[in-house]
Amino acid sequence: MDIISAYREAGTYRGAAAISGTTPKTVRRVIARHEAGGGTPARSPRGHNYDAVAVLVAERMDKTSARISAKRLLPAARAAGYAGSPRNFRRLVAAQKHLWRRDHHRGRRPAVWSPGEHLVIDWGAGKGFTPTVEGTPQGGVISPCLMNVALHGLEEAAGVRYVTSGAHAGEARPGFPVAVRYADDMVVLCHTQEQAEHVKARLAEWLAPRGLAFNEDKTRIVRLSEGFDFLGFNIRRYPNRKLLIKPSEAAIRRLRERLASETRTLRGGNAMAVIAALNPIIRGSPGDASLLRDVA
Repeated sequence: MDIISAYREAGTYRGAAAISGTTPKTVRRVIARHEAGGGTPARSPRGHNYDAVAVLVAERMDKTSARISAKRLLPAARAAGYAGSPRNFRRLVAAQKHLWRRDHHRGRRPAVWSPGEHLVIDWGAGKGFTPTVEGTPQGGVISPCLMNVALHGLEEAAGVRYVTSGAHAGEARPGFPVAVRYADDMVVLCHTQEQAEHVKARLAEWLAPRGLAFNEDKTRIVRLSEGFDFLGFNIRRYPNRKLLIKPSEAAIRRLRERLASETRTLRGGNAMAVIAALNPIIRGSPGDASLLRDVA
């Protein structure tokens, strides 16, 4: 016999459960669904042991912009009469934070364009632009930024290709060159001399419309076994197939000249002052153009 017929015959949940071979709880749920027209009956909202402090938590969310943690807020809730577990209180705080952030959402972040796609310059007095009489200073912070804007897309022009999917995503494709650039300093690693000459020709064509050209005095095509200097370091692969990166001779010479200059300036000073001035140069510290000791 089905549950509804058993309930009509017995008149009680327990009797219908005994007839249909189920539990009184199942009978009650089936009868409630049947009386609701076949759908799931609406459940009455259940109370929580933290309802009494919900207003307090909401006020603290407004005062702290939803930054206060449940751990810091729990003592105040205890003083206000909350006797539940810390876990339930954390649920209340998380729900209140979600409500506050939803009501105070600041909208989407502005779009960030790729370098070189849009360069808008808007300064001047009155109508038009103010003519500039000088360029950017040597070593200024804006100079590398402008070079990054101007040279955006150089890797693609050099023929660099990367793996875009799979376990090796982000790695250079075999047989293609690899470009390493820092502002306007660049190294392109090629597999053959013919490939290097081809890449140089392609980059020269790519730079020409931008008003740029290679400095032929500083541009060389060399084998890795001969080594080359880049950003103050010498990169070379030795006959034992070991690749070593060491401070270049020019960088070491500049460091020695700086140490000599500082030592002459500090001549006659006490030992502690000399040590305090020379240690940042020798060991390296933020803001000092010193050499790394353990690059190789």
